[in-house]
Amino acid sequence: IAGDPKFAHSFGADLGRMLAEQHTRIPSAELSGWLPTTPNWPRPEDLSHLAEVVEDARLLARIEQALRLRAESRRALQDPVLAHADLGLHNVVVDPVTFQIVGLFDYEGAVFGDRHYDFAYLVCHCAKESMLHGALSTYQPATGTRIELERVRQLHAVAAIGFLAFRHGHPPEDAWCGRTLSEDLAWTDAALRQVGL
Repeated sequence: IAGDPKFAHSFGADLGRMLAEQHTRIPSAELSGWLPTTPNWPRPEDLSHLAEVVEDARLLARIEQALRLRAESRRALQDPVLAHADLGLHNVVVDPVTFQIVGLFDYEGAVFGDRHYDFAYLVCHCAKESMLHGALSTYQPATGTRIELERVRQLHAVAAIGFLAFRHGHPPEDAWCGRTLSEDLAWTDAALRQVGL
């Protein structure tokens, strides 16, 4: 995905088709009331420790602004769907020979909420977001719904913030969730810059 934009686009297109089915097959009336409307990430208990993880006051202010934007957009949601809310490569089943997607798993954090959550981890600062654009190329025609790239990128930034906050209590050099503190800071900074923060 990182090194082959054509493959990344194709992989994303398969994800887009799966998401189109997931978001349209179950009527809203059957979802309302039995799923939360807000994802469980980032965890509020982690966010409260951000100042102990991040020393940069300017970065903390940018993070606060991103979290405020997320809260405002949640209030404006008009068309909730069954959203996985943690859809990324870590929750995708891939055929080991063909590299085709054969399934999605881990719906523990599923919500009756914003469809944009399911595109947030498809933002990749490599390959010119080919995977994300591939997903949109199949999802939008299948659903007739336009996905707002700015919204997706905001949620991507919030996801990065969540992982940065989740580091609380771990040494900077510890590859907690696969990244060191400097790598989490770089991810968060790049994601915030992408949305103009």
